[in-house]
Amino acid sequence: MSRARSRLSGPLRAARSGAALVLAAATACGAAERQPLSPLVPNFTKFQSGGYLGFLTIGAGYAVLREHLTVAGYVGWVPAGLGGKTIVTPAFGVSYRPVRVELDPERSWWPLYVGIGGVFGTGGRFPVFTADPFPPPGLRFLAHLGTELRVRLSRAAPLESHGPFVEVTALDKTSLLWLDNREGPGFWQIWSTTVGYKAAF
Repeated sequence: MSRARSRLSGPLRAARSGAALVLAAATACGAAERQPLSPLVPNFTKFQSGGYLGFLTIGAGYAVLREHLTVAGYVGWVPAGLGGKTIVTPAFGVSYRPVRVELDPERSWWPLYVGIGGVFGTGGRFPVFTADPFPPPGLRFLAHLGTELRVRLSRAAPLESHGPFVEVTALDKTSLLWLDNREGPGFWQIWSTTVGYKAAF
């Protein structure tokens, strides 16, 4: 019995020490205020799905002019099971958000923003949010409309704010097909829906 206790005493002491370190680190993080980022460091990141970019897309960028203008770069990914082959797509986007509605001291809402961008297509299919083919090879241009809800956090939190957003995106090729041939894809078929989460630092 004493041997069993001696075997367990070491791991138990290590576990207690680890728990104490985690608690101390969490307390220190809670007590320290968030520091301003360098101007060279992106001040937000986005995680999203759809919008002609991919099944899962990760982006980062800058919000400037009192957050009315955002510029971001993205990398989208589609697994082979959905796209016929594994697809990785770099992309970029610029958005203008003219109006912000303050709902309360913690929450604000951007009811509508507009933007343009581009995606370097590699082919394949992505029939999740749209039945149209994935952007064909080469640089394709995009236009989007969106809305975003933002929740501000305390100065002690690691993030400045976070919240969900929804966009609808049109691709140049499918939009031109609709303009040239009204009997082809319908107006609502040229849009691809994006659902995502944004965190600002």
